[in-house]
Amino acid sequence: MNKISHSIIIKARPEVIWETIIDPIKYVKWTYVFTEGSYFEGGWNEGDSIHFLVETEEDKLEGMAAEIAEIRYPEFISIRQIGYVSDGLVDTTSDSVKEWAPAYENYTLNLIDEHHTKFTVDVETQDEYTEMFDDVWPKALELLKDISEATQDKPMKITIKTTIPKPLEAVWKCFTIDDHITKWNFASDEWHCPKAVNNLKEGDIFDYIMASKDGKASFHFQGKYTKIVPHKQISYVLDDKREVDIYFNEKNGEVEVEETFEAESTHSYIEQRQGWQAILDNFGNYVKENL
Repeated sequence: MNKISHSIIIKARPEVIWETIIDPIKYVKWTYVFTEGSYFEGGWNEGDSIHFLVETEEDKLEGMAAEIAEIRYPEFISIRQIGYVSDGLVDTTSDSVKEWAPAYENYTLNLIDEHHTKFTVDVETQDEYTEMFDDVWPKALELLKDISEATQDKPMKITIKTTIPKPLEAVWKCFTIDDHITKWNFASDEWHCPKAVNNLKEGDIFDYIMASKDGKASFHFQGKYTKIVPHKQISYVLDDKREVDIYFNEKNGEVEVEETFEAESTHSYIEQRQGWQAILDNFGNYVKENL
């Protein structure tokens, strides 16, 4: 195994670069130089399984199987490569995998000053891929730099997803009807949604009450709808003017729900991503268990 290392100075804070790395939409943009159309499935929390994939012309999934070995937000990500994905099947035990696995890909983000970060990638790779990675990684880092710097001066947009093995009509119904919303619209068991008023029409409003079960905290999650395409898209603007877009994509008997929201400035990006993702995952579990 060989080790390669590349660095770049980016005019953005580590939190912004971190989001560029793990956001599913931005990820596709900065990694296409490795394989066009590449994407990931899985999580970016320590211990999570994650697959880096591409869909071939024959509609087969190929790529790498990995897990998140270590996370220190927003300073360090260690990815442990553990096998191949071939035709959608994961191989972590064959002799060809054992020759190199595990192999590590590490990202280090060092804050230089208030506006600049040094990003370094360290990669363990087989001999036959060393020259290719030495050529491609600098190109990927330039894209990472461009995307992060373009984001730095704009509202941060964060994208989250979940996939639900249920019909689109059922998913849409659970996402939009008041009685269903109160059953899933909270991030943890300590919270609930005692009331939801949802007027699903362009120009109309929604108002969800979010409350802790101990009665010590509550707030209204409110907004106005700007675009509704039945069974395809919901867009709205929150009371604080932040914009949210939600897309429903049906494929092979499953529905992918994708939400993109503008971040606020009170909580860290990682806290907001985790909170919104927890609610979306709660929604997915509710649909799977009840319909």
